[in-house]
Amino acid sequence: METGYDALVGLFDLSLLRRLGLEDWLESTLGRCAEWFRASGATVFLEDSPGVFRLRCGVGRLDAVKKGTAIRNGEGIAGLVLQDGSPHIVEDPRHDPLFGHKIVSRRADVASSMIVPLIGPSGRRVGVMNLSRATGEPAFEDRDLKEAALVGAQVALAVENAEAMSKLEVSFREQQARAEQLKAVLDSVAGTVVVYQGPLGESELETFPNFVRDESERLVLEAEKTQERAEGKAHDSATDRTWLLVAVPLSQGGGVLTVQEVTQYQRAQDEAARMRRMAEIGQMSATIAHELRNPLTGIRGAAQLILADPSLAPEFAKMVNDEADKMSRLCDDFLDIAKPLRLMPKPCRLSESVERVVRIWRPKFLESGVTLVWTSRGQDPTIKVDVARVEQILHNLIKNALEASSLGGKVEVSAEGGRITVTDHGMGMDEQTRERLFAPFFTTKASGTGLGLCNVRRIVNAHGGTVTVTSELGKGSTFEINLRQDAA
Repeated sequence: METGYDALVGLFDLSLLRRLGLEDWLESTLGRCAEWFRASGATVFLEDSPGVFRLRCGVGRLDAVKKGTAIRNGEGIAGLVLQDGSPHIVEDPRHDPLFGHKIVSRRADVASSMIVPLIGPSGRRVGVMNLSRATGEPAFEDRDLKEAALVGAQVALAVENAEAMSKLEVSFREQQARAEQLKAVLDSVAGTVVVYQGPLGESELETFPNFVRDESERLVLEAEKTQERAEGKAHDSATDRTWLLVAVPLSQGGGVLTVQEVTQYQRAQDEAARMRRMAEIGQMSATIAHELRNPLTGIRGAAQLILADPSLAPEFAKMVNDEADKMSRLCDDFLDIAKPLRLMPKPCRLSESVERVVRIWRPKFLESGVTLVWTSRGQDPTIKVDVARVEQILHNLIKNALEASSLGGKVEVSAEGGRITVTDHGMGMDEQTRERLFAPFFTTKASGTGLGLCNVRRIVNAHGGTVTVTSELGKGSTFEINLRQDAA
């Protein structure tokens, strides 16, 4: 059962915000506030437009305000407290110096109220929170007001974080749309087609620069030698122009060469990649700031409560220590992804590593009521990889597959040569989630760091391999790892 102390500490926890969304998080937090402060009713108004705040959430039997009701800065009891900017206990507003003669009536069913302006770290007034006790109940005290101010700071922080994340989501979707437009540019670009029977003549490519002709001749010779398609790019750094070249041999001799200038597309692709990186860096920075600010706010809140009442020091010392540990672990994780990855490769059979990890996870799957199926397919050659790193990949993918599965579900793991696949039949993912899946600090879990799959891709890339994911909502996901069999 949740203790009073646990309930108060819970009010400093923003970890559920990303999973629940702002509306549900507000409702949950407001309910906790009403319980902690023994309030008969509670409401939160958030800024809808400059100076106008609308009701977003209300709980309790004194919650008689209709959703959508607005208050204005400097008008009415809450508006005047907002304008003042300091938390305030209101009993009889007609005799309160803050209101002067502006308030001429009071609610008969409310004995005492705490009105807390929600002021974010930026200093902006994002809203106001009101906690009320009914007639016949004890009035709020100064200690209640100090604690309510700390909770109000958390609510304001959550609102600003939610707004920032929403803006990043919009920016990310805009970048995706631009990337699709750029792909269409390439698809519509026309090129030069040359059908040749022997060595290329100068007249066939006379309109192109010398280095394009040189690269064309090289590709034609390569295609004739291998009897396979040969591709290449020619780039002039002086003019920043790029050509895409493809030579395809014909079975009866000769072949077809296509030369296509892709300068505009390449420049647009480079710019789109730069903008995507900037968006990812912005999102990562916002997430890091969010994750660091949570424990910092908890530490600050605990310190202020201890200063207000030193007898609380033993209770809140553990909270300070725990929050400091969270910050330390986050910093370690961030430093890890910033360091170059060092591999220690050695010859091994991939199936042996997979089987070892599967054996470790099997008891957890039995406990969760999920079937774990392991299959070794085809050839099992000896390849050179960093065994510990490959097993780290497997632990991440199998753990994620288990968490995506429900009771009675099934996870299938297979290995063949340098390829590993992990398939679950769980909830699946939409396209937007798949696009961001390997970005640092992106997670759909309430308690996840968003570094697991980021590290999976780092390890695979360091081995010169590839990782791909296919997924469908409601049907599950498949992760496929392909490691170079000569990886060193």
